[in-house]
Amino acid sequence: MTFTNAREEAVSEVVATILLVMVTVVLAAVIAASVLGLVSHLQKTKVVAATAHRTSDSNVTVIYYGGQDAGSLDVIQWTVDSAYASDSGNTLNATGYMQNGGTGSATNPTSVPLNTGTQAQITNAGNPGHNHILATGVFSDGTLQVILDITV
Repeated sequence: MTFTNAREEAVSEVVATILLVMVTVVLAAVIAASVLGLVSHLQKTKVVAATAHRTSDSNVTVIYYGGQDAGSLDVIQWTVDSAYASDSGNTLNATGYMQNGGTGSATNPTSVPLNTGTQAQITNAGNPGHNHILATGVFSDGTLQVILDITV
């Protein structure tokens, strides 16, 4: 025959109640912090698209497709393995920038948006399967964003 003391059973119920209240308070604090703007420093991600594909052992074709924020994109800088991309058709300038009808640069970007479908043949990509292509967009509000990060 087993005897239990009613007072001992009540202790575990009180501890459980205290723990549940503590968990509820912590969850409420976390939710309140996010809702009340403690994470308000996050910026909106821009929506634009670009692709890159290999056309030969030393050439990669990059294409800008536009997107929801295409009107605010001023310049795209293309790099291959951390070096400025170079091309054969004067689509990219000397520092690897793709721009449409302007004289802008990274520090002074053009206000003319890129055309959807603008292409360039990158010619300094002679390491098939190991070339790291990075496209960084400069937007009219001054933000920079990686548009494409791929190894081809």
